[in-house]
Order: sequence, then C-alpha cells, then structure tokens
Amino acid sequence: MVINPNNDPNASAPLWIYMHGGAQGYFDEQGVYQSNPNQDEHTFNHEESFDDLWWTITVRTIENGQLEDNTLKRRMEEGYRILVVSYSDHDWYS
Repeated sequence: MVINPNNDPNASAPLWIYMHGGAQGYFDEQGVYQSNPNQDEHTFNHEESFDDLWWTITVRTIENGQLEDNTLKRRMEEGYRILVVSYSDHDWYS
C-alpha cells in the first residue's frame, strides 16, 4: 500500500517505508519450521490484503479516536510518501 502526501500521487516527496513484521523463523534441515513457540509456518507469513494493511495503519495511528504521536503519524504530517509492505517472511528483512 502507498500513502501519498496529501493524497496527491504526483507530488514530489521523500519515501519512507513502514515494515511491520512477524518475528523470525526458518525451516531446519529436516524441513520443520522453527520459530517462536506460538508461531508456525503460517503465522504472519502470508501476503496481507489492502484492507489488512489499512487496518494495521489505522490501529497504529489512532487510539480512542485520537491520533497517536508516533513516527508513522509524524511522517504523514511531514509529507512523506509512505510504502506499507506486507508481513515479513520471518527473515529479519534480510
């Protein structure tokens, strides 16, 4: 998902990438997925829909009807173009 500054897709703007992740994990030599005890190969490991990404941004910027003062909100106010990517593939974005 791309959030354009002032909803203007043609505006010149610096790019800021928002990556929310799903921790880490890997398949061991026996093909068994290794991760946190409460995760498996399906947890946070599939592409999210636009609606899922929109929900993520909303949850992280609005609380009790008020904008939260965090980096994501400040980047929007500063006129950045924000690229919101789907979950990580548990590789620490390497």
